[in-house]
Amino acid sequence: MSTFEAEAVTAILFYHDDETPLQFVIELLHSVFKKQLADALRFTEAVRKEEQASCGSYPRDIANEMLEAARERIDAFRPPAPDHEQGGRRGQ
Repeated sequence: MSTFEAEAVTAILFYHDDETPLQFVIELLHSVFKKQLADALRFTEAVRKEEQASCGSYPRDIANEMLEAARERIDAFRPPAPDHEQGGRRGQ
């Protein structure tokens, strides 16, 4: 009997929210996660119904690359959050 170390895998989960446009999520699934458009549409329906769903499990390095690419697209899509300190009272 031989032993081997299994490669670490990371599951990538999507969570449902009411703010992110469906078309953006489908495009993200297609462009970053290489899902066919029909599969991406079915996946978004599963996320909507179940509140979350796994996009797949990937070797850790690949998952990190995909997540970084997704974060870049998300950051470019969403406007920056308002700076709450600027809206606060002065002198505090």
